[in-house]
Amino acid sequence: MGQSERARRSIGVLTVILLGITGCTVAGGGGAGESGHGLRIQPEASASAMAPGGLDHLSLTSGDAAGYSIGVLDGAAQVHRSDVVADEVCRALAYVLAGAAPGSPASTSVRRALGKKSETVVALASYTDSRAVGILTDLSTAADACPSGFDLTVRGQERHVTKVSRALAPPGTDQAMAFDMTVETGGTKEHAQVIVVRKGSTIGIFSSSPAGAAKPPANFAVPAPVVEAQLIKLG
Repeated sequence: MGQSERARRSIGVLTVILLGITGCTVAGGGGAGESGHGLRIQPEASASAMAPGGLDHLSLTSGDAAGYSIGVLDGAAQVHRSDVVADEVCRALAYVLAGAAPGSPASTSVRRALGKKSETVVALASYTDSRAVGILTDLSTAADACPSGFDLTVRGQERHVTKVSRALAPPGTDQAMAFDMTVETGGTKEHAQVIVVRKGSTIGIFSSSPAGAAKPPANFAVPAPVVEAQLIKLG
């Protein structure tokens, strides 16, 4: 089955949540200390993501992650914070699940990584240092408040998250959190995983779901090659 056909037939919940995802075009370590619940904190923040010229130079491109096709999501295809409606207490989780950058970032850049068994939206967003740290704090608070799930609407499409649990966050960042979520759509439950990392004043959001699998694996996770490739580019 070809790549475009897999994308069209994907049963992953991410395709449903990210309504404009098919509007993309194909584009050419050391661990930090852990502060419980999957949150890793490293006191020294990296300044590499503050380079001028926006975030495109830090985003994934074709060939960065072996086995994955990298697509560029244009503005119309991206899900923005204003597209997502959820109760305030759980809203931070709803944003990252939908691949939308929370808050008011100075700049954003969004890619999609499509593999044989998964599709992942990777969103980068730059903030002031204090606001970037606050994004992780908001997510931690939402995860503590919403373990039994929440309802969200993305561009008028209703979804129901039935479970939220912490997952192991990747090392090599200033801060990182990961969440496993069960999402119900039209009576069908699918598994999704979200990883959020901070490098200096840049936030990276990985929102991933199974693609092309009749029965998604119970231990589904954001593909390590995609995460590793992006962290290398963040420096």
